[in-house]
Amino acid sequence: MDAVNELIADDYWGITLGGGIITKREVLAAAGGTDEASSQSSDRQVRPLENAAIYTALVLDHGVDAKTQEPYTVATRVMDVWEKRGREWKLVNDQATGVNLGRAQQN
Repeated sequence: MDAVNELIADDYWGITLGGGIITKREVLAAAGGTDEASSQSSDRQVRPLENAAIYTALVLDHGVDAKTQEPYTVATRVMDVWEKRGREWKLVNDQATGVNLGRAQQN
């Protein structure tokens, strides 16, 4: 948890899969209690900029629904914005967009 805290900027905010805004405090709370069994990423790309970098990927999260006990897979495309602050890289913004699994593999 300390490593996650160090990587995320204090002024971070992101856009969730549902379209809401999330802060560093909310990310840290979610990271401490995740129910996801596994997460895989593919189609990873990094676009370096002058003092920043943009990371994109297709992420597949697999788990078991706590209420129904049914397995699930959620596919998202993510875009993370990292900024170099002094000697450290910090995550300053990100967004997750849900994708159809069939279309995710085609595009």
